[in-house]
Formats: sequence, structure tokens, C-alpha cells
Amino acid sequence: MEKEFNFITFLNIAKENFQIILFDKSNLKSIYENELIFKNNHNKIDFELLSKFLDGNIYKVEKLLGNFIKDVVLIIDSDFNYYTNFCIKKFFNDNLIKKKNLKNVLIDAKDLFNESYQKQNIIHMIIKDYYGNGLDNSSFEVERQSDYLSLEINFISLPQDFILKFGKILKKYEIKTSRILCRHYLESFLDKNTPTLPNIACKIIEGENKNEILLVPKSDKNTGIFEKFFQIFS
Repeated sequence: MEKEFNFITFLNIAKENFQIILFDKSNLKSIYENELIFKNNHNKIDFELLSKFLDGNIYKVEKLLGNFIKDVVLIIDSDFNYYTNFCIKKFFNDNLIKKKNLKNVLIDAKDLFNESYQKQNIIHMIIKDYYGNGLDNSSFEVERQSDYLSLEINFISLPQDFILKFGKILKKYEIKTSRILCRHYLESFLDKNTPTLPNIACKIIEGENKNEILLVPKSDKNTGIFEKFFQIFS
């Protein structure tokens, strides 16, 4: 069982290529990769071809794992992502910004996005800038004196029907999507120390970007949308 958690399966989706990667997190290397490159004259995913690609690869990955694949991480090419910037500002009567104030501002921003773009699902929510009395524009310290807090937030999203199509295909193999990542966003973190997409994807999932809000589904116990809320609180 412990061995199973050392591996993560990535499915890299672009308009003209599909790639599946079985990545060993403990040794930071891929132990299986296969890619299909094809011509595509339309700005959309060929889901029928994707299904055939998975037919030829899922068994091979599961054989290496010695177990069934339970979930995959989707990495989606930026052609299909929707980018939105929101600015939100709140004033505080006690002239003190507490972490609950920040949390409330972030929840308001997320709700505002969902109301404005009801057919989109957020895959990344990143704080770009902070503004307030005594705050610089790149970091936030809890319990700061200020009568207001203003945030610029970048949302990266995908159409809901687009995501549902992946879910329908993966259901055939009894596989769920554990996370969806934007390829362009991941590539912005690549450097000589983290030279591959799977490496940086693992880091982003684990909270590499301290300004990214890690969204998780609501649980049955109603613990809220921010189980892992914001890295500065940990």
C-alpha cells in the first residue's frame, strides 16, 4: 500500500498530442511514458482518440504499479484554459487584518467568480498582489495594522462540460480525476532545478506556490472549501 502512494499518474492533454506518465515521487523520475502525436485542424479535443489512447496504456501502467489506477492528474494545455483577473477590496472597522479577514475576502472573491462564470470550474486561484496600509505587493503577514485589504487574484478555469467529458471517459476505467492543472501555469515554474513537467506538477500539488489557494471539495462533515487554505497559515 505504501508503494502505491509513491506514484502518481499524469495525463497530459493538448490539441495535437496526448501523453501518459507514471511518475515515481520518491525518486523524482518517470518510470513509464507514452505519447501520441497527431494532426488536429480543430480547436478541440478528440475524445474518441483519447479513449483509444487510454485503452492501449492503462493496462501497461497498472501492470507496472501492480495495482489498479484509482485516480489521475490531468495537465491541460493552455488553449483550453480561461484566465480571469479579479480585484476585491474590503474595509475593516478595527483597523486590523486578521487571518479570518483574509479568508473571508478570498471566499467572497471565489463566490464572485462562480456567480459571474457559472459554466466554468476553477482549477487555480492565485493571489497576485496585496494592498493595504503597511503591506507590500508580494506577501502577507497575519495580524497587520490596516483599515482595508485589497487583493488582485488570478483565476484559471475550464468549462464545466469540458471537464465532464474527461470524467465520462475515465469512468470507463473506474478512474477519477484527483486534480486538474494548467500546463502554461506549470511551465512558468520550470527551471534547472525542476526541469520537467511532472516534477513541478508534484511541487504545485504540494503547495510550492505560497500564493496559490488550494481548493478542495466540500466534505460530508461540512468542513468548508479550504481544507488546505493558504500556505502562510500553516
